[in-house]
Amino acid sequence: MNSLKTKNNTVYFPERLTHHTVAELCQKIEFICQQCQSKQIYFDAQNFRFIDAFSMTVLFNEIAYVKSLGMETYIRNHLNEKRELKNPIQYMDDSEFFLLMSGRKLSPDSTCRTTSLPIKRLAPQETIAWIHFDAIPWLARKLNVQQDDLIEIRICIEELLNNIRDHSDVEFSSIFIQHYPNQRNQFKICISDNGFGLINRIQRSHPDFSNEQAIEFALKEGGTTKSSPRNAGMGLFTLTRTVCNNGGTFMLRTGKMHALITSDEQQQHKIHYLNSALLKGTAFEITLYADRLDLQQANTETFSWD
Repeated sequence: MNSLKTKNNTVYFPERLTHHTVAELCQKIEFICQQCQSKQIYFDAQNFRFIDAFSMTVLFNEIAYVKSLGMETYIRNHLNEKRELKNPIQYMDDSEFFLLMSGRKLSPDSTCRTTSLPIKRLAPQETIAWIHFDAIPWLARKLNVQQDDLIEIRICIEELLNNIRDHSDVEFSSIFIQHYPNQRNQFKICISDNGFGLINRIQRSHPDFSNEQAIEFALKEGGTTKSSPRNAGMGLFTLTRTVCNNGGTFMLRTGKMHALITSDEQQQHKIHYLNSALLKGTAFEITLYADRLDLQQANTETFSWD
């Protein structure tokens, strides 16, 4: 198979694959799929040094899409001088990226790290069980709290997955949770799909909206593209309020829009728009800090999406 590798069917990983660079990589992947007559696509990790949790989910969706087209995928230059997996590839392998994608790990010695919850590809009917039996128990152990203390976080994850179910045209979404104990004890919850895109969905029912107006509509109370007014628009509005009130941040990527939602000392929420390359589908990232979670509030409030 090495003889089939050419510049025309090879994607070169950047040195750092982050939310700033992953969209451009996905564009290169799709360009090769559209322009190349070969049924093989190669990923070259020669200069690859780092991947973040957000990019892991986006890349997973993109490769799953490529494989759905009947393309064969290969990775090259993924070993270091000692014939061991390079750091970012080892991280992906430990997180079960390749196991989930192809049915086997790159290294038989790879094992999921205590700071990661393995990446998953979930159909809508699988999300509730995963949240209740995998995500929340894992987070509770990491935070040394009771699962009931995390009711707000559980609802946030449920809402993101519900949003993908309601606004995407794909059957699966990918999700990955990473704990960074040495970086202010933060947790990143990353969810993405490779579907129609949130902005496209909103602009279909509101064609006069700019991209910024579509984002603001999606995040405001009462904003919805669904025909039923039941719980209309409560999802992302309540989610961003909950995340920010717990001292965290919420990032939304869709199309060319890259929005970061934060709150100031008066808990006023602000949307920061960042420059971004086109990203197919919609991707979310919740960042939470263990020492800023308002667990007492979670114990005293009742939530319902009925």
